[in-house]
Amino acid sequence: MNLLCLIRFVPGHTGPRSAIMGCDRFEARLPAIGAAPIHREGLQLLVRFQNIASALTLLSATLENAVDQGHAISAGLAQGIRSSATVATSLSGFTEGSIAALFEIAAAAGRQQVAISQKLSSFVALSAPQFESRFQPGSAGDPKARIRMPLVMTPLARGRSTGSA
Repeated sequence: MNLLCLIRFVPGHTGPRSAIMGCDRFEARLPAIGAAPIHREGLQLLVRFQNIASALTLLSATLENAVDQGHAISAGLAQGIRSSATVATSLSGFTEGSIAALFEIAAAAGRQQVAISQKLSSFVALSAPQFESRFQPGSAGDPKARIRMPLVMTPLARGRSTGSA
């Protein structure tokens, strides 16, 4: 399964250096889990993941590190459907619908949140059940939007774990 992630690193009270370093570390960890950056612009990355458990493990760790290092992240994760149309080259090989859904879910993510759709939560339950309880209903979005009620993951309360080693 292809997953698309749009992640933004937001400078905190310590200034932009922490966010820049967090973004660099995130990008450097991608090849080790079979993920690939599609595009980076400043403190924002568009990433393709192939494994939902690996994606959520990295995003969860990135949430925790952001808290500890003085910056924040905001991310959306959506299923990416490959396109065979010629226009796909301008959309990194994914359908316009996949990109639109990603932007919509990323816009629903608040500071220190990773947002997914309820549809993607079914894949989380099957392929990464250790993360299922981490996602809670987020703020209701635009009633005309495709994704009306995103689910969001926030940093763990100190002393709590995902149950994985």
